[in-house]
Parts: sequence; structure tokens; C-alpha cells
Amino acid sequence: GIDSIGNVVFGIGNGEAEARVLHLPSVEFSPTNGHGRQFRAKTGRKFSDVAEGEHVTYPGSNGLLEAAINCRPLASSIGIGTEHLVVVRDGASLKPVVTFELQAA
Repeated sequence: GIDSIGNVVFGIGNGEAEARVLHLPSVEFSPTNGHGRQFRAKTGRKFSDVAEGEHVTYPGSNGLLEAAINCRPLASSIGIGTEHLVVVRDGASLKPVVTFELQAA
């Protein structure tokens, strides 16, 4: 989903994200329905792990993996909404619970 400040919230718990995603240097996200555009995000622990205007993926305070742009709303910046999409990592499908495709970058 998309939170109130425009960050993308994935249906992947922080524990699973630690094991499957956050050890990677970066990940790529793209809407699978063709809306919006693909983007690459560095992995980190907080917004300030990247420069202003850069994408970051991090363990969210809500207990779920999130993606953001430091100092900007991500969702509107990349032209996405709440369409139903699939989560993927390294070609192996995870549970389809959120609105993006996620791949190791």
C-alpha cells in the first residue's frame, strides 16, 4: 500500500525483509500492470542512509518493508497508485500481497 506521506509499504514483514531483501545493496521495483515506472532503491535502515532525492528501501516502523524518497513522496513521484501487483525476488514469487514487483538489482 501507500502510507499517508506517500511511502510505499510492502506486505513483507521486517524479519522476512532482513532475510530476503535488506542484505542486498539495492532492489528494483516496478508496477506489474504497466502503470508507473520502474525504479531502483538502495537498501538502508532510515531515510538519511541516502542523499536527499534518492530512493531507499528500509525496515518500516510499522513492522513492514517500506520504500521512500528522502525528502519527497515516493508514490506520486513515480506515478503509482494502489493497483494490485505482485512481489517477486530473484525470479521466485513470494506471497502476492502488495502493489509492486520486487527484484534484486
